[in-house]
Amino acid sequence: MRRTALLVSMLCFCLGCSTNQNRPPRREKMHPDKKLTPEYTHAKSPVRVDVGKRLAFRLKSNPTTGYKWQLAKDLDESVVKLIDTKYEPPKRMMPGAGGEEIWTFEAVSKGRTTIKLKYCRPWEKNIMPAKKMTFTIVVE
Repeated sequence: MRRTALLVSMLCFCLGCSTNQNRPPRREKMHPDKKLTPEYTHAKSPVRVDVGKRLAFRLKSNPTTGYKWQLAKDLDESVVKLIDTKYEPPKRMMPGAGGEEIWTFEAVSKGRTTIKLKYCRPWEKNIMPAKKMTFTIVVE
């Protein structure tokens, strides 16, 4: 009888620990931007986009390490312009876990350009970035 009561108590305790009471509420997904094309995490071939449309790059990032994505070279703003950058934390909140940075651009006029990004610590000068990304953009 004592074993059964002990097992039931342990089971109730374990089930109570696994509830979602300590988790933050889930964020509602925003309505999709009608101008936004799909998000890219990498692009081996050129990204094609129409004038007036937006494109976004979703890149793994962990600001707790001091690293963040930055433009590695100036944009050709006659072809694309930077609209926004934002950080999304991980879905599962764990200490030190990284999330994603979302870089959103708008196609301004027809042309071809590259967007070069680097993952580095802003205060470290003359040090190679931890990662680099290059996206070729063709605006049609």
